[in-house]
Amino acid sequence: MAKTSKINRQLQRERMVAKYAERRAEYKRDSVNPHLTAEERAEAMRKLQVLPHDASPPVCATAIPSTAARAPTTASSACHVSICARRHTRANCPAW
Repeated sequence: MAKTSKINRQLQRERMVAKYAERRAEYKRDSVNPHLTAEERAEAMRKLQVLPHDASPPVCATAIPSTAARAPTTASSACHVSICARRHTRANCPAW
C-alpha cells in the first residue's frame, strides 16, 4: 500500500485537475483555433502555461497510483510511472 502522504498528494492533484479542467480545455481550444488572430492564440497559450503544473491531467496520471503496492525501484519497473500504471496490475505485469 502507498504511504498516506503519497495518497493524499495524489488526491490533491486530482482535485486540482478537476478545478482547472474547464479553463485548461478553453485555453487549449483557443490556442489552436484558426479563426482567432495570432495574438489571441498566443495569449491563450500564455494563459495555459501560467496554470499550475499539477493542473495537467498527464501529471496526475503519471504519478504513482494510490493503490500501488510499492514505488518502482528498478529500470524494468519504471514503466509503472508512465502510462502503463493505469493498465498494469500485479497479476499481469512481469515488472512487479
